[in-house]
Amino acid sequence: FSVVKLACDLSRKRAALKQKEGRELHADHAHFVCVLSRESLWNLEIAKTGEMKAKFTSHLYSQMMEQDIPVPSGDDDNDGGAKEKDKLNPIDIGHHLSSLLHITCRDSDQDKKTHW
Repeated sequence: FSVVKLACDLSRKRAALKQKEGRELHADHAHFVCVLSRESLWNLEIAKTGEMKAKFTSHLYSQMMEQDIPVPSGDDDNDGGAKEKDKLNPIDIGHHLSSLLHITCRDSDQDKKTHW
C-alpha cells in the first residue's frame, strides 16, 4: 500500500497545484487513487438492481474510507440538487475500468484476494 499512498499523495498535489494556477483538470481526471477489491468492483459491474448496486457501492465506500478517501453521503446533492437522505450516491464504473474487468474476468488471479 505504500506505493499507492505515494501515488495518491502525488495525484492530490498535482490536482491542487493545477487548481491553484487556475488550470482546469482533465474531464476524466482521477479524484483519488486507492486500492479496491476486484471482487467488489466486479460485483458492482454486474449488479442488476438498485438494491444490489447500493450494497456493492457501500462495500467500495467502506474500502475507500479505510484509506482516508472522503465518500459522498446521502446528504450530498445528487442529480441536479435533489437531496436523498439514507441513500448513498452510486459509484459509476467508467468504461476503461469496465473494459479491464471484462478482459480479465477469467484470469487465474481474479479471486477475492486480488485488489486493484
